[in-house]
Amino acid sequence: MKFKILLHALIICALMPQAAFAASADRESEAVSSEEPAAAEVSAEEDAFAVEPQDIVFHTTGGGKYLYNNNPEGIDDSMVAAGDDPRYISNHDGLEPDTYYLYMSYFNYTGSGKRGYDIEVDVQITAKEDAVFTIEDASFETIDVFAYEENGTVYHSMPEWQFNGVCADMLGVPIIDKRGTNEYIPHDYEPVTVRLKAGETVWLSEYFENYDVVHFADPVHFQALIELESGVVDMDTAALPHNGILGDRSDVPEDIGFGIYRYDYTVKGIADTLPKVETDVLEYEIDDTHPDGTILPGTVYNQYSPDGLTVDTWCSNINPVSDYWSKYTAVESDMIKLDYEDDNKLTYYGKNVKDKDNIWRFDTRHTSVSDYTALSGKSRDDYSPNFEVEDIFLEGIEPAACNLGNYGVIETYNLEITNNGNEDRYFEYNIMTKSDVIVYAADEDGSFDKAYCKGITDEAVYTPMASVLLPAGETTRFSVNMFIPVNVNGGIQNRFVISDSSNMDIKPQEERSYVDPLRGQNLSEVKDKLGKTALEEFSANLDSYEINDGEGIHLVRWCAWDGAPYFYANSWGYCNKVYVLDEDYEIVHTFTVPSMATESDISAGVLYVRDLQNGIYSSSDGGASWKVAFLNEIPVNTDFVRNVGEIDTVVLTAADGTREAYKIDLAEYKDYIESFDMKQNTGETFDDRKYTSMIINGKYSVGNGMMLGSKIYIAKNDKWIMNEVSNRIFEQKTASEWASEYIDRACGYGIVPLYMKSDEKAFTEPLTRLEFCDLIYEMLECMDAVPAPADSRFTDCSDRHVLSLVTAGIITGISDTEFAPQSGITREQAAAVLARTAAYMKSELEKTAVEIKDTVSDWAKECVYMMYNSGIMNGVGDGNFDAYGSYTKEQSITAQVRLYEYLLCADAYNRLPALPNGTKYYAVYREKFRDGRIELTTFDTSDGSVPKLISGESLTIENESVYTDDKKYYLSCGEWVPFEKDYIRISNMSGGLIITNVAY
Repeated sequence: MKFKILLHALIICALMPQAAFAASADRESEAVSSEEPAAAEVSAEEDAFAVEPQDIVFHTTGGGKYLYNNNPEGIDDSMVAAGDDPRYISNHDGLEPDTYYLYMSYFNYTGSGKRGYDIEVDVQITAKEDAVFTIEDASFETIDVFAYEENGTVYHSMPEWQFNGVCADMLGVPIIDKRGTNEYIPHDYEPVTVRLKAGETVWLSEYFENYDVVHFADPVHFQALIELESGVVDMDTAALPHNGILGDRSDVPEDIGFGIYRYDYTVKGIADTLPKVETDVLEYEIDDTHPDGTILPGTVYNQYSPDGLTVDTWCSNINPVSDYWSKYTAVESDMIKLDYEDDNKLTYYGKNVKDKDNIWRFDTRHTSVSDYTALSGKSRDDYSPNFEVEDIFLEGIEPAACNLGNYGVIETYNLEITNNGNEDRYFEYNIMTKSDVIVYAADEDGSFDKAYCKGITDEAVYTPMASVLLPAGETTRFSVNMFIPVNVNGGIQNRFVISDSSNMDIKPQEERSYVDPLRGQNLSEVKDKLGKTALEEFSANLDSYEINDGEGIHLVRWCAWDGAPYFYANSWGYCNKVYVLDEDYEIVHTFTVPSMATESDISAGVLYVRDLQNGIYSSSDGGASWKVAFLNEIPVNTDFVRNVGEIDTVVLTAADGTREAYKIDLAEYKDYIESFDMKQNTGETFDDRKYTSMIINGKYSVGNGMMLGSKIYIAKNDKWIMNEVSNRIFEQKTASEWASEYIDRACGYGIVPLYMKSDEKAFTEPLTRLEFCDLIYEMLECMDAVPAPADSRFTDCSDRHVLSLVTAGIITGISDTEFAPQSGITREQAAAVLARTAAYMKSELEKTAVEIKDTVSDWAKECVYMMYNSGIMNGVGDGNFDAYGSYTKEQSITAQVRLYEYLLCADAYNRLPALPNGTKYYAVYREKFRDGRIELTTFDTSDGSVPKLISGESLTIENESVYTDDKKYYLSCGEWVPFEKDYIRISNMSGGLIITNVAY
């Protein structure tokens, strides 16, 4: 067998928790009980088992060195080899002839509070003396969005972040996903021998077949097997800004700082073994008296069970000191030890400590903490970092202990089972975990031709991962080999079972029809055309943006996260701007969507953007103003072949780039719009319009519509209605820079009165009380929440907007009879109006008192506190609020936008359709996968109990055993559509609970 087959490699990339970016800190054992077991609760006498137990003790196989690098997991600006203080990620220096297995896993977290930039992660190999080494195998992978068509619908996705393709490459055999979703086929790698003179350098990227850029917030994983035959080399890992030329190292700094250890619950170092541990031969005997389902027990030994504990299930891939749930049943001996030499460790010692060293030790006996912690039991002056755990029962020690998972390490169970019965039986290796696990069974010669992966699942249930025939009357010798890939939780429950038949359930591989994931093209494809402003904005992320082309106009949006946008939810704010470029490819407008733009296009001169959570926005004035477009789908991009007599030709461009042409007789459609006064609404008659076209309802578009110039006409309920888009330009030249983004958003939402967009009042000028009421009224109108006007009680104002707000209890006036419409509104008055608006919309704001230095009227204090706590209004600096100061137009619009967005979330359930008949208990939530669609689960309880909902990564009820009558729906075109698949949980990775009638 090839040497690489003896090794295996894995991958590490943390799943973006809740669309948030979680680091490896969450890699801990998955709880399988509600409280920590005492030793007596899990122990058992050996004679309680039907089969003699065997010792589950692992030992390393040696044979080389394991270079494991996952610290820091998130590469930020301080760990990039560029700028004033360039730094390596890790350094393994002075390596002498041996076999080295490299295992690297990171995330691109550059940006430091703003959108990050593309990087390249690489290993610099430098000869300290003449050296010869052979790269026996190497595999590299990052992620990219893909799309496929299924039953006429295009779905976007991205590879799972375990990088099982790298594992297959290094294992040398296919890895088959038992769910039927993937089969990872290994690529052949031709070994390369490299000869270096002393002082010469090469980069490992030269020897990867699939080397690529790592985009902002994306993971990367690579492995390599290197045989150093002679000489001494340094192997140093670096993150380098991508300079536009993949693999170019001409601008690498000469002096790069050492890659220090940084405490973030991840580790790095070198192990004195290749990444494989194995047991001695485990010998079991069975016969026909052992029934189907007989469990083969094992005895584990660890710090909590030093004398051994015999169990039917044991936990691997976890440090028992770091985990609350597996302390007594964890194998522990499977965990390999890593050392990392780093002089920076010396800086953490207390001043009284004499015995210092520069080696970080990552194992089950030490903590991984650097800074002082009272858990050490020492004073600051006597403190030692990375201290050894003296009291394994110390309360709170778990987070400080080394968070180890044995990623990339093959754990081999060597087995010899004698079947003394008359019937053939099966040995089955069962695991229980939500994590992905890769398993293969090998014969006594070590041969195998495939491996299986479980995939990440919603629930932890026992799953057969290997099944071996045990012929009657024979002794069968084999091994079961398991390892976990990157970006999954450690803590795997293991069990050996004897079965009458094989229970390996392998679903057939799905057939997929892949299509282009973009309507347009990547911005990198037009790099040479970009103007100065566009280059300045996009040059660090060209492959992460899509550009859609129109006539003399272009639309640009972030597209790198289309496959799983909720994984990146914590970073949406860095990448949720949409850009409009002119014919010279210069930026002329921007528009900020509330969450994330997941689709964009230009159709008949109208710009369209789909926001992940809030539908489609459109602009008919070249991006100067935006508003909600009441469409289910973005219209297809249409090109017009004009003036073809009475027959117009419409060319539709499909998502995959193909085009279809249609001939349309205008007269044929005239009768359908007879009741619509075209002249009144467009200034032209239908017959006079030369370039009228029909948006075809068919393969590539949704909804009947007609386009006249920049106007869209949509068929609803057999009547033609116009989707009006104001052609007024929202003039922004007099606005402060800080307010521009909020003004853009207000324009897009359509919550600013038209007169306020076109009047001459500068944004920095104070607003009157009447104008402020107009803002609030416009916002409520967009939310269909305007009440009927009250009878006028004011002698100085009869404005219907003001009187509607009086009805709502939002406006009270300066006295019982006076409103003072033309007086300026003060900041505390504005706070009161905004707070009452929130209350009218049934939204409670936090009233906790805030320290304010200057004076606020007693009647307004609670409202001002609510504004501070919600972030809707802020102070003016130095702890002052300026309660009696004027409130400007731009300040008012900013507060209006913040309140509107707050209310949009709070009011989401009011816009949902009626629930299906027969619903007893329900939960409405936004799904983290499937493009974040809104889903509904209806259910009951079998015992009549009132359920309690638990909301976490997935939604479930407290007592799952009584969960029954499950039905699922998703929201489509304002209706609940039955689910396309059967599930037994409320939600798979919910993106957020919207409404439920269950306590939680």
